[in-house]
Amino acid sequence: MSERLERIAEEIAKIKLRRTSLDEKIKDLENKYREIRNTEIQDIVAKANLTPEALAVLIERSKTSLPQTEGNTLETINNEVKKEETEDEE
Repeated sequence: MSERLERIAEEIAKIKLRRTSLDEKIKDLENKYREIRNTEIQDIVAKANLTPEALAVLIERSKTSLPQTEGNTLETINNEVKKEETEDEE
């Protein structure tokens, strides 16, 4: 193999290694984000002194009375929940 090809092959190997490292870092940060968000949600529920049953009722009722603002539509929320469930399964 020529010297030029060897240099390009080395560069490809370096970049692939870097990409793998960045992918791992992204996954770690996404997990940390999800954990902190879940903790914040749990804190809110605990402060409201809600039982799991009461929270379920509250969420069910909010489906029909939730303000439809940008980023807070029922469709957006449902998509986020589905995405989280999919990620949790992985």
